[in-house]
Amino acid sequence: MLLSISMQQDGTSPLTRGEFDSFKQNDFALFRSEFEAFKKDDFVPLREEFKAFQKTTNDQFQKLGEYIKAEAEDTRRYIDKRADETTRHFDVVAEKIHHDMVGIHKDKISQHDDKLKNHEQRLKKLEKQSPLLAA
Repeated sequence: MLLSISMQQDGTSPLTRGEFDSFKQNDFALFRSEFEAFKKDDFVPLREEFKAFQKTTNDQFQKLGEYIKAEAEDTRRYIDKRADETTRHFDVVAEKIHHDMVGIHKDKISQHDDKLKNHEQRLKKLEKQSPLLAA
């Protein structure tokens, strides 16, 4: 029916003014009379069906909300249980990194000590060879 408003029967061009007026007088009047015949009482079954659908939907959303809360609690418990284990693992890794760094620095410090001893020996040797440097 809506297509006949905007198109001619062959579907190629818009309605002319006369065709639109004819639609208004005939087709629209038929639609209006059918709509007016539809009484308020005819809405009651639809209203009841909608209320039942709304209640079912609300119940389902309520159950979904309860399920989400339960899952959140389970997730929290799991995280709390794993938190101690994660903390211990983190502490072990941090301690290992600390010892590795201390070991690296000890090696560097011992290398510097060796170089300093070598420099001391060289300076003493130079001082012995040249009395002017010692003064």
